[in-house]
Amino acid sequence: PDVEDAARAAYRDRSDQDDDPRLAMIDQFIDNNDLIDANVVGAMNSSYEFYAGLVDGGAFEMSEEEILGVVWESEAESRA
Repeated sequence: PDVEDAARAAYRDRSDQDDDPRLAMIDQFIDNNDLIDANVVGAMNSSYEFYAGLVDGGAFEMSEEEILGVVWESEAESRA
């Protein structure tokens, strides 16, 4: 399996143990530092800039509204 699948499987295995203090600390760290939203925002900004660069370079034509639409479509997947 790829690295992400292996990491998800390891997390599932550990999360089955309700009393794992390490997972509780990790969850608290993620919440306290707002890491999910920060990563989603970073991914969306990168996607926007990527598409804008392709448009500026003449790879294809898209309006700013179209680029924003494509980027927003990926928000839920990035957050998952």
